[in-house]
Amino acid sequence: MHILPVMDKKLAYSYIVIMGILSGFVIFSGRFFLDRGLSLLEVGFLPNLVALIVLAPLLFWMPMKRKLLWWYVLYGVIGCALVLAQFSPLVFGVPVALLVLLLYTQPLWTLLINYFFLKQPITRYDVFACVLVLLGVVFLVNPFNITVSFLGAIIALSGGILLSFWVLLGSALSKKGSPPVATKFGELFFSLLFLLGVMSYAYIQNVSSVQVKL
Repeated sequence: MHILPVMDKKLAYSYIVIMGILSGFVIFSGRFFLDRGLSLLEVGFLPNLVALIVLAPLLFWMPMKRKLLWWYVLYGVIGCALVLAQFSPLVFGVPVALLVLLLYTQPLWTLLINYFFLKQPITRYDVFACVLVLLGVVFLVNPFNITVSFLGAIIALSGGILLSFWVLLGSALSKKGSPPVATKFGELFFSLLFLLGVMSYAYIQNVSSVQVKL
């Protein structure tokens, strides 16, 4: 049985911080390319395609597990929905900084899912961290005098919930013996397939509407 190596805890936390920073840059680049005429679906599709190409050679050393195929498919569904939830608020004019903050309410949703569905205990440190997250959201969103798109903010919050399921499913796949590269590749591959389906549907609908007008 393949045993994944255990990473040093401090190194793991460092990677988490770095990934959080890079995720912010991904959202910022989404705003950049939307302003230059790319569609929402193109902005969501292209970064994942690049990541898929970069990871592909590493599958030689860390291959996907056939018995976990349907887990990868499910992970792809969540990944596709998460991509749309990440970038859709930008179309509604939600500022990048606010969008990233709302997405990062993820620890709160993860805590609640763990408690109510996985029956894991909540510590006072968990509560303190979540209170800080909620205070930050209330302070920036200002629900009493909201100046951003309400629908955009709701979509961004739903992205935080989807991000929780994304994290929990990734953890579950790791416990089932799926290497990190294989897990991420599987998620990217199937999320791109679903995004292609959405893009094809949007294209057909657009062509049909043009024909009706003609």
